[in-house]
Amino acid sequence: MSECICEPITNIYRVEYKLAIDIELHHALYQERARCIAYDTFMAMLLVNDWLETTPTIWRHDEEILLDGGDRDITIIKTELYTPDVGAFLKQCPLPTIFPED
Repeated sequence: MSECICEPITNIYRVEYKLAIDIELHHALYQERARCIAYDTFMAMLLVNDWLETTPTIWRHDEEILLDGGDRDITIIKTELYTPDVGAFLKQCPLPTIFPED
């Protein structure tokens, strides 16, 4: 019997999203980008969507924006491959799963 050991290719994706937050009469709309470590486009979209549902902050240019509570509506606008096959690099220099665009 042989053992199959598979290690999927890890990539960095750039994910553009739109986040709308409604708190009673206050409305906020953000259209930003984040980078994400994932195996494929669909995983990148899912990770960013899940992150946006719970994160207390997002990044806009060089600053962090504190998000208020309230109902969040998330739209993933575009996902593109940013850097392919970074698995070996990540073993030497680990990154968080989701990190700022700049």
